[in-house]
Amino acid sequence: MLITYSGPYSDFFTKAFFDDFGDVDIDVVSASSTEIVLENLTTGALTTLTGTGFSLSPSASPLSGTITGMSFEKSGSIVATMANFSWGLVAFDNSLTEDGVMDLASLLSAQPITIDASGASTYFDMEEWAEASPLITSDMTITGTPFNDQLIGGAGNDTINPGANYGNDQLYGTAGNDAYDFINADDSSYYEINYAMLSAGITVNIDGAAETGSVSGADGTDTFLNLGNALTAGDGGFSVIGTTHDDVFNVTAAPGTWIVYGGGAGNDTFNLTVDESTRLFYNWDGEDGPDQGLVMNLATGVVSNDGLGYSDQVNVLGGAGRLEIRATDFNDSIIGSDRRESFILEQGNDTLDGGGGVDRVRYDRSGVDAVVVDLAAGTATGTWDGNGFTHLLSNIEYVRGSYFDDALLGSDGEDTLEGRVGNDTLSGRDGDDRLYGEGGNDNLSGGLGQDRLYGGDGNDTLIGNEGDDVLIGGESEADLRDVIYGGDGNDSIDGGYGNDELRGDNGDDTVSGGFGTDTVIGADGNDVLTGEAWSDMLYGGAGNDFLNGGFGYDRMNGGTGADRFFHLGIADHGSDWIQDYTAADGDVLVFGQGSATGDQFQVNFTETANAGVAGVEEAFIIYRPTGQIMWAL
Repeated sequence: MLITYSGPYSDFFTKAFFDDFGDVDIDVVSASSTEIVLENLTTGALTTLTGTGFSLSPSASPLSGTITGMSFEKSGSIVATMANFSWGLVAFDNSLTEDGVMDLASLLSAQPITIDASGASTYFDMEEWAEASPLITSDMTITGTPFNDQLIGGAGNDTINPGANYGNDQLYGTAGNDAYDFINADDSSYYEINYAMLSAGITVNIDGAAETGSVSGADGTDTFLNLGNALTAGDGGFSVIGTTHDDVFNVTAAPGTWIVYGGGAGNDTFNLTVDESTRLFYNWDGEDGPDQGLVMNLATGVVSNDGLGYSDQVNVLGGAGRLEIRATDFNDSIIGSDRRESFILEQGNDTLDGGGGVDRVRYDRSGVDAVVVDLAAGTATGTWDGNGFTHLLSNIEYVRGSYFDDALLGSDGEDTLEGRVGNDTLSGRDGDDRLYGEGGNDNLSGGLGQDRLYGGDGNDTLIGNEGDDVLIGGESEADLRDVIYGGDGNDSIDGGYGNDELRGDNGDDTVSGGFGTDTVIGADGNDVLTGEAWSDMLYGGAGNDFLNGGFGYDRMNGGTGADRFFHLGIADHGSDWIQDYTAADGDVLVFGQGSATGDQFQVNFTETANAGVAGVEEAFIIYRPTGQIMWAL
């Protein structure tokens, strides 16, 4: 049998024969010995049966005939077709009754089935097959769409190619020795295979390094083909959900992969070799979800309550990565190990002790409003799907905020704070911290220590405070005007994109304007100031400073001290105006072309309106080989 699905109605079979209450609701439009056209009086769908020997009673009940083809039409378009089969007309009519699921499964089991949805205009959802499909004993070959499908095989030995997708293909494991082929997967394709329907426990073997995988148990052995395509990280990845029985997961993650797994109900065992992108989840069991809090101790590997009343064992066998745990919506109690771990706590008033290692807590999930996280106080508060939560945190060094306006406050140790999207306030406090504003108009304060602050996109304010800090405004065109203060210490500042105001403050600072019309201020100390692109204003302040306008027509003021004013000497780099050049103070002009000689320069004096002191002539330094004014003094 060949079933070709074109879309857009995945439930074409239901629309063809049943009303909204599940009762048969069809009328015969026309009938001959080789063709019967039926109309669903509720949905308006037309179904054409083709075959031989058709005959109907005066009341339009089927008497005889053999069906060899079907065509399903809705709103003037062919939604799906069925071909290459031979069913009795009377037997098919019987299968449409309320108790006819077994009869329909028997008809479908009479021949191998190929379902081709590869050319469909929309996703293919086989939800209406869920009751009959596990009863089909013939082998099925299913090819999905390039969209987000739900695919389910039968009890035979099936081959399923879900195709690519743009979010999530949901696959349902059934009995039989099945093959899942991910040959068409790409970086945006995510796959979830759910074994909750099986009648016995399974052993899941996934090796991200070898790009191999299988699932075996009393109901058969499944093989994952071209698994490396599905494991690809980015927007894609691969997820396995266990049965309601006792399952064993043997998972080896590898760099560049994303592997997610959950045992569901039952007493499950997880033997894990972890990398940065692997997650064990307890917020869903493949059918519903937990009804109580998770109790987990990763130091011992014992999960005394998986949220469903069962016990799991989590054995981390190796790997240098970070295992991520997704908890329940109830009141969870979690203790981490000495390794690096990541936690998504969900709703509920949870208690989390990260243990040793650099541990992370994440709030960048849908449904989470703005959060306030204070690592010194050990608290995180906010709302999740409208429900308030309070998380008690200890031994957490890494926080990822929500998509809203968060307040993330560090501790006295070395913290990493990520604002994500939203207008966030981040404060590292003491310690050598890393702060990432990312999207939105953020305020970042490093506090004491050698901090690294990254504003990201938007209009950000960065304050280094004490210590030798690194402060970067942003690295994309979505980075707008930033205001950056280095504070005390020898700081390194880069404005990135946007028209920025950059202040080195105390210390010997290195300050670069980046792309945009920037104001670069060194203040105290022997500073190195660079305007880079566009027309910038550079102020050295006190100290012996080095000023380089970069591209554009720049204004430079060295301030007190013996300052050096640099020009690369290339014609399209513009001309720089030095507002306070004083040779007696030790100021020097530095020309970037090392082969230049003194006689190649010409100095012209003239008074220029609105430039410098009235009544005092300005000096214009001209590089004769190009005829360009390098400096105006």
